[in-house]
Amino acid sequence: MTRFALLFTLLLPQDPVKFEPKNSAGDRVTVKIESSLTLELVTKDSEGEKKRVLTLDAQEEYRQEVLLVDGALPRRIKVKCERSARNKTIEGGAPQSWTTALQGATFLVTLGAPPKVELEGGGEVPAGGDAVGAWNAWARMLPKEAKNPGDSWKVDAGELSPALWADFEEPTGTIDVKLDRIENNRATLLLSGSVKGRTRDEFEGGLELGETSLVFDLAAGKPVSFFLSGKLELARRLVERRPKPGSLTEEIEVPLGSVTIKSTRMTVSVKFE
Repeated sequence: MTRFALLFTLLLPQDPVKFEPKNSAGDRVTVKIESSLTLELVTKDSEGEKKRVLTLDAQEEYRQEVLLVDGALPRRIKVKCERSARNKTIEGGAPQSWTTALQGATFLVTLGAPPKVELEGGGEVPAGGDAVGAWNAWARMLPKEAKNPGDSWKVDAGELSPALWADFEEPTGTIDVKLDRIENNRATLLLSGSVKGRTRDEFEGGLELGETSLVFDLAAGKPVSFFLSGKLELARRLVERRPKPGSLTEEIEVPLGSVTIKSTRMTVSVKFE
């Protein structure tokens, strides 16, 4: 092929590509996750305002085996946590490091909306265990129709929330997904948008996505890597319930203050090997 012919070939529009997840019972993958979060916590009460800055870094490694598939997607998986380490620093204090109760545990996860996470052999799922296997939710962002680079589509944020490190009850919002490019049969998807909701600790707020992307292997039908950055903002009113004056049955809420949490740095990197 001459140099000009090669140039013309590169300039020709690409055929639309189909995103076809490929999963079978017995498939295994190692999922490595590194995250870093710096939070600014502000408490306001009758004593005034207090501010703290906390940094939390996490390193995790999981080994996943597909036990059952539904169509082309995993339905039930087995996940062993090989590593779950944390490093925390509160401004002005000494760094702390520890391993969580997830390390060494094996989980059985039934994927769905919502997913069901159980501890193999029974028992109570350790704190944080309800997020095990959440990375499989990324398949929900893949389009059913063939797409060209530059094409965009929308996904309900509630479907992706577990995979976006947004631990909200009944999350709302819209995520815009764009097929940015295809190189070596790997598609790069760019995500933008926000997720809003309420946490189990009764904080309200949302996560605004910054630079966020998924690399998907079109031939293998599986994700290669995921990267997220964003800005998290949460707030909770501090109240006390007291009997309503003149009533024996009714109560009123008395405001005591507020707690706000804002991230100044938030990154998550995931690799599938």
